[in-house]
Amino acid sequence: MNLTEDGRALLARADAKAVAIEQRIADGFNPEERAQLIELLTRASAQLTGEPEPD
Repeated sequence: MNLTEDGRALLARADAKAVAIEQRIADGFNPEERAQLIELLTRASAQLTGEPEPD
């Protein structure tokens, strides 16, 4: 798949917004809570995709 210049620009803007949202979420947790959240989200994702959980 090839993106047009407009498509690449739109993707860059969407990615920047997603990163900002992720940072706002992460700012609400301390490091231990972030680690736990990542673990739980990884497990949830594995359930949805059928992929085995990483060790």
